[in-house]
Parts: sequence; structure tokens; C-alpha cells
Amino acid sequence: MSASLNTAQQYLDKGLVFYNKGWLDEAINSYRMAVQMRNGNFPRAYYQLARALLDAGDIGGAIEALRSSIEQQPENPDAYYSLGLTLVRRGEYAEAIEAYRKAIEQRGGNHPWAYHNLGIALLRRGDSSEAVGAFNQAIEQRNGEFPKAWHHLGVALARRGDLEQAAGAFRKALDQRSGNYPDTHFELGRVLAEKGDLPGAVEAIRAAIAQRRSLFPQAHFELSRALFGLGQLEEAIAEARTSIQQQPIYPEAHYALARSLARRGDLKEAVESYRTAIAQREHFPWAYHNLGEALARLGNLEEAVEAHRKALEQNPRFPRARYDLGRALYSLGRVTDATAEFNAAIELRGGSYPDAHYELGRLYAGGDKLEPAIQSLRTAISQNENFPEAHHELGVVLYRSTKLPEAVASFRAAIQQRGGD
Repeated sequence: MSASLNTAQQYLDKGLVFYNKGWLDEAINSYRMAVQMRNGNFPRAYYQLARALLDAGDIGGAIEALRSSIEQQPENPDAYYSLGLTLVRRGEYAEAIEAYRKAIEQRGGNHPWAYHNLGIALLRRGDSSEAVGAFNQAIEQRNGEFPKAWHHLGVALARRGDLEQAAGAFRKALDQRSGNYPDTHFELGRVLAEKGDLPGAVEAIRAAIAQRRSLFPQAHFELSRALFGLGQLEEAIAEARTSIQQQPIYPEAHYALARSLARRGDLKEAVESYRTAIAQREHFPWAYHNLGEALARLGNLEEAVEAHRKALEQNPRFPRARYDLGRALYSLGRVTDATAEFNAAIELRGGSYPDAHYELGRLYAGGDKLEPAIQSLRTAISQNENFPEAHHELGVVLYRSTKLPEAVASFRAAIQQRGGD
């Protein structure tokens, strides 16, 4: 072997020593000298150079080095695998997926980590079903013992809407980590909340927060939402405030705080929080809508109308916002505009919107349009039989129309549905 070859190997060995000590600049220089001493033909040195460049933050240089390594040594599964990891860092998922698949192919199909990271790349590209297949392959090749793959399988299943299977995958990951896996507790909590198991969600998310040794604003936010759903408003408010304290620019957390404050009756503070959420995220129709509701409850009807119109500007197909806009307009005496909004809300719900039919009935009755009022109220009742307010209002209108037996029947139905009170 020539002196130059020996020297190239020595530079490679020195590079490895430097790399293991964390001396990246020295390692990179040594690897480059190794390549130079081999006249640019040294695939192992290119591979090691890529690792050092990646650790130093030079993603483009790492990709170039890995491609040189592969060009010089096409049967190179480790380089293909590393290329996949590096391309993902740059958001180039299609090429990363191709690289992972090449690594798997060159390992005869047996490469659990490549399957696992292939699944992550597929998931980030939005291919949840393919990702599920990749994670299952990774788990099978590790004889079922692969907590990271179980975790990401749960994420993929949840994205696909398979919530029960997702919860099972997350629990499998936790079993294999002896329960110590904060990110998995968090994801399990989100899935349980989506399934409607709010007590389970609270327990899982609290475990995530307890195990995480650093700030976790997302978990405090999700915990606030679950507690709100359980009606535990004081705790929901506290968790939303903690989330905001840890991450002040967090419009969803400000929105969650506002909802809890509004439910508790702290309307002025709720309005302030809704406005903060909107300031941080301009396109936020739900925040504009709920802002309108809080303003209406405070009696600021013109501002409420403005907020509801902004919600509809951002999402014209928002029946609840049209309904609540109609109520605010009716309270302002703008009957024609209110009628148009109630009818638009009903149309958006395909005709089935009992509350909007009820409000239309009240509106018509207020204008002495008794037959349209009776028709709207009967429609409301047909769509929601347990609607004592509609039965009562119908009774009043029927009484005014001198339809006394029908009025009596409606009043009795209202009394019965209210338990006789």
C-alpha cells in the first residue's frame, strides 16, 4: 500500500478520534485531508465527513458528502440511511423517503430504524396510511420491542382517525418505557380527549407534565381544554394561564383562557383575552365569534355585530356565527337584517337548525306575523321535541291567534318538559 493511502487512512482515523471528542472543526479538516489524499475517491471518509458536517449544522455540505459517498460506493445502506435523516432536516421528504427505501432494499428488507424514520417522513408528508405500514414493519423487525415506533404509530393512527388503535399503540409505548414517556402521555391525552374520555385525558396529560423536566405549554393548553370540558373552570383557567406564561405568543391558549373566563362570567377579562388571541392570529373566526358573544352579553351590541361579521368574513359558511349575528341584530331592532341572518343560518344547516327556527318564530310574533311565527315554531319543535321554550312561545302565539285548544296543548307540553315547574 502506498504512503498516500496510509496517510489517507491515518487522516480518517484522526478524524474519528476528533469526532468522538466533539472537536468538529478538527474532525472535518481531517476527513477532508483523507479525501484529498485519495484524490477525492474515499467513500468512507465522505460518509464520516457528512456526520461531522451535520453535527456542525452544515446540512447542505452533509448532503453533498453523502451523495459523493454513495456515488463512489453504490452499495452503501448506511449512507443512504444517513442521507434520509439529513434530507428530512431540510424538509425534503420525497427524496428522504427514496433514500430510506434504498437503505432498506440494500439491507435485504431488514432495517427497523430505516422503516421507523421512513414512517416519520411519510407522516410529515401527510401519508398517514403508508406511515402506519412503515411503523408496523419497524415494530415487527424488533420483535415488538420498539417504544419509539409504537409512539409514532399512535400518532399516525390518530391522524388517520383510528383513535382506539392509536390509544392502544400509545399504551404499548408506555408499557415498554415503564410508563416514563412524557410525549406519549401527552399524545394519549389528546386522543382520549378526542374520544370524549376527558377524565382519562386529564390523567394522561398531567402525567406528561409531571415527567417533563422542562416547560410544556402545549400540555398545559390541552389540559385546560379537557378541564373546561369537565366544567372545572378554576383549574382550566389556571392551566391556560400557565401555558401563556410559558409561551406568551400562543393564540389558542389565549382563546382557551377566554372561553373559561366567559363561562365563569368574567366577561370583560374574556373580551381582553379573545382580542389578544385575534391580535396573535389574524385569521381566527371562532375567536371573533366568541368575542361577539361576550360583547353581546355585556350589552355592547354594535361591537358584537362587528365581531360576528368579522367571523363571517373569515368563514362565510359559519352557521352559528350567522345565528348569533341574527340575535344581536334583533336585539338592536334591525328585524330585516336579523331575519336574513336566521334564514342564512338555517340554509347552511340544510334546513335543520331548531334554535334559528325558534328565533324566527319569536321575530315574526313580535311583528304580529302570527301564521309564519306558528310555522317556524312548529318546525323548531319538529326538529327538537324537547324544547320547552318553543312549546311555550308557540302556546302564546296560538293564544293570540285564538286557537285555544292548541294553545293549551302547547302550554302543557312546555310545563311537562320543564318537569312541572
